[in-house]
Amino acid sequence: MWPMLPQDLPPTALGLMGYPRLASRLGMDGRNALAGLDGGHTEGPSQFYLTECTWMRKRGWRTPHYKLIESLEPDIHGKPPVELYDLVDDPLENNNLADERPEVVEAMKGAMRRWVGGRIGQTGNRDPIVHSRPSFLISKSVLRALEPRKKKEPLKPA
Repeated sequence: MWPMLPQDLPPTALGLMGYPRLASRLGMDGRNALAGLDGGHTEGPSQFYLTECTWMRKRGWRTPHYKLIESLEPDIHGKPPVELYDLVDDPLENNNLADERPEVVEAMKGAMRRWVGGRIGQTGNRDPIVHSRPSFLISKSVLRALEPRKKKEPLKPA
């Protein structure tokens, strides 16, 4: 069975509610995970895009064999800017192979960039992970406005 992806949740929920084909009729991405439980079609996407944009801006590309992670800014945990893991031989992702397999890194980066370019073309929007301003980069004037105000000293009689 393929790894369950976030886009698989709505079609699976609709399947549980008795509407297994509604998601495809509505054009939803994702697959009904219940199909594999009753002997139906279990093959999922052969590769897919990953993103993490909470504390660090990272993106990745995953295939059944490899997982690529690319940082768009320094990693707060000191990890390298490019990580490549062999998910078959190293499912816990302990051994970064990016330096040892540059051809795999470049092929996966190319696939990821083509997918991102396709999404930009479909939506007409800019790449949000590149063109967003993280919420923690707030101007000093905004930070000053958020500071608690000091209590004023009461006036002393003259």
